Amino acid sequence: IQGSIMNFINFNLDGRVNVDFFDEDTNASYLNWEYVKPYCKNIISGKQLPISFKLVFGLNPEDINASLPENYLLDSVDKFLITLNYKNRQLILTTGISFNSFVINKNMELLWENYILEFLKTNEIYYEKL
Repeated sequence: IQGSIMNFINFNLDGRVNVDFFDEDTNASYLNWEYVKPYCKNIISGKQLPISFKLVFGLNPEDINASLPENYLLDSVDKFLITLNYKNRQLILTTGISFNSFVINKNMELLWENYILEFLKTNEIYYEKL
């Protein structure tokens, strides 16, 4: 996860683990959202909405592999990305893929976008496609 939250000051997240903070050894390079979520919620919550925020989430291919058709090779995928961008009381969700190498075919990106749209529909989360 990486991002920024702007309210009375700017909070920036680079998502990287600060190993000196933890008592035990950690092999993770990036913090899991479940760890960061309460801190972000605390910053965003309050009487006044934030001016803006941008959060970028990255999922490893193995975390989503079971949900994708078998004929899609994930060797070229580094991360599946979801970006939440809030500004002017509007939340925009953007999907994307970080590839390990150059890819001409856009099928994987369309598959990922459709996967997220289906997730929103299944969970009854209202959206407008731009």
